Amino acid sequence: MYNPHEELMTLMFEIKELIKNNTSVAVNKSPVYFLTAKAAEYLSISPNALRVMVSKGQIQPCKKLGKNYFLLDDLVNWIESGRNACFNEAPEDILITNRK
Repeated sequence: MYNPHEELMTLMFEIKELIKNNTSVAVNKSPVYFLTAKAAEYLSISPNALRVMVSKGQIQPCKKLGKNYFLLDDLVNWIESGRNACFNEAPEDILITNRK
């Protein structure tokens, strides 16, 4: 006789084993793209500031049908690059001194 509780318990045990073994399950992850306005909002900057960053080559958009699309992973990498820049500077360059 079919017992749904038994099936659930079996599935829960399998999930528990996957987590315990730190085995990742393949997930179909499609890339996430933002248009300029949403990408600027994500970065907490103005759309014009984002356009300036594109013109300076700091962030590379995908261009299609006259619009710029920004890959979420690229935006995250740009944010993370700021963390690395802080650690590459000499401590005396980070300190701000008041000179008159």
